[in-house]
Amino acid sequence: MTNDITPMPFVKIMEAIEQECERCRSVRLPSNLVQALLLLDLDQFAKFNSKLGYQHGDLFLKQIATAISKCLNQNEQIFWMGGEEFLVLIRGLLYEETVYLTEILRRKVANVERPSEVDSLPLTVSIGVALFQPTDSFELLMNRTEQALLAAKGAGPGQIWIYHGDAPQPLSCKNMGRPTTPYNSMR
Repeated sequence: MTNDITPMPFVKIMEAIEQECERCRSVRLPSNLVQALLLLDLDQFAKFNSKLGYQHGDLFLKQIATAISKCLNQNEQIFWMGGEEFLVLIRGLLYEETVYLTEILRRKVANVERPSEVDSLPLTVSIGVALFQPTDSFELLMNRTEQALLAAKGAGPGQIWIYHGDAPQPLSCKNMGRPTTPYNSMR
């Protein structure tokens, strides 16, 4: 069984993500690079489905998935988690680039062209982020990502939170400036 949102066998989605995470864990990166999971949840997407109907809502989800995919490079991967959730796997970026990419994704989703029936509805996404730690199990990493997403959702629409230390905290690139690596040109 496959889904029409992202080209991934739906039944095996968690197994595929776990395999990718294991692959990431087995790769030794320079200490200045990170690997991360981002869990994106479209805020109040039920309103879009109410106005569009589920069939057109799924087409709109596919449009959003395409917009997210266009922000990613060959070292990053998107998975549709079902409903209005997407997971993005990031491999081998500087921490600042990861923060910057997360903000780009938030803005890109907010600016996806909407069907006329829902043009007046705000489109926001809440994002939870967790960084890979070499000793983390897949379950622990997913748990931290989900906790960060729940904190982001609790803080209001369009928020980004990262699991850092023992708890989620807000993540912002407002004071960071734009990363100065060639990676910028890919966005």
